[in-house]
Amino acid sequence: MDSFAQDMLRIRDEIVSLRGARVSFIGELKNSVNETRRHAAAMINDFSRQRAEKAGSDKAALVFFASGLRTQVNEMINEFGAHRSRMAAGKKAELLDCVSNTKQAVHELKNAVDKLLKGLEGDRMNMSRETRASLNGFISDLRREIREMLSGFDSARQERTKETKTMLADCLSNTRRFVADTKRDLRSMQKDFTAARLEKARADRLGRKDFIVELSQNMAGLRQETGDLLRRLSGDFHQAGRIWRSPAAPAAAPGPPEPAPEKKIEEEPERPEAKLEEKAPEAERIVEEEKPAVPETETGLAAAGKKEEEAEPVLKKKEIVPDDLTLIPEIGPSRARHLNEAGIYTFEQLARSPVETLRKAIKEKGRQPDFDKWIQTAKDLVSKKE
Repeated sequence: MDSFAQDMLRIRDEIVSLRGARVSFIGELKNSVNETRRHAAAMINDFSRQRAEKAGSDKAALVFFASGLRTQVNEMINEFGAHRSRMAAGKKAELLDCVSNTKQAVHELKNAVDKLLKGLEGDRMNMSRETRASLNGFISDLRREIREMLSGFDSARQERTKETKTMLADCLSNTRRFVADTKRDLRSMQKDFTAARLEKARADRLGRKDFIVELSQNMAGLRQETGDLLRRLSGDFHQAGRIWRSPAAPAAAPGPPEPAPEKKIEEEPERPEAKLEEKAPEAERIVEEEKPAVPETETGLAAAGKKEEEAEPVLKKKEIVPDDLTLIPEIGPSRARHLNEAGIYTFEQLARSPVETLRKAIKEKGRQPDFDKWIQTAKDLVSKKE
């Protein structure tokens, strides 16, 4: 009996140590789960910050490009105006020089005629009609030449004016074509930027989804291992409680099952964890065989282990990965928050929502946005994701 009492005392001490080990293991497991949650929250915060920094840098680059393009267009317009002013000034100077030279030539011709008339004044009485006719012919030819010179000057001026108008029209057409090409390039860049942002957002969502699924699987594995450990501990506690409360248990219990735990305890006393793992199958078999013999008033460690096993949560609900609703035009952070409060987190949910539900969700009075356009855009984004 002294040997049996010592064995029982040793078994009780081992049970106490195992209870402490279980409490420490559960505490470490809780700390590990909390650490995992903190790491996940830190990763989500870093991802949000990096996405905001990327969006800010892309927006700054686009604004800088548009500003540089606007500056270049203004410089081209100013240069074109200065060039046109210089050409007009040059043409006006040439025209004034030509008119001045013509006036000077007429004036010189008039002076020469006056001199000739004055020289012929003395011989006027002696000159015949033939000389007067010759003089009239000379004057007529002179007038005809002056008219021809004026006519040639007018035609040259009209031709130069036409050339100037043609050049101005070509320059204006080239400027309009350049502006149209620039607008088209800007639209193409905006589409490419939007497509790249959607692709990056989709890749980030897939990465987050894979991470959450993997984390959920790891948590489910941890819960399953904890449940298995609790079940093994419950079996050991069943056997220990039965032996502890029944002094005559060694004589009444079946012969083959009992020597096995004592042999294992004697062989490996320095490893309680190994003994627990080796005794678990035998203890479970004994508990199953002697289950009807357990008193109804037993509410000890076995009942607590059973409650913990029944309270074990199972992850069955499908995780919802929210989409960035601000990618849809006319939806800002405020409207996206209202939609989330109404239970709309993804493009697919938005595409299936009625217009009346969206109107109630955003809670806005006065002019309402185009909800049909929201729904159509959400459907397009869903088709792109698929």
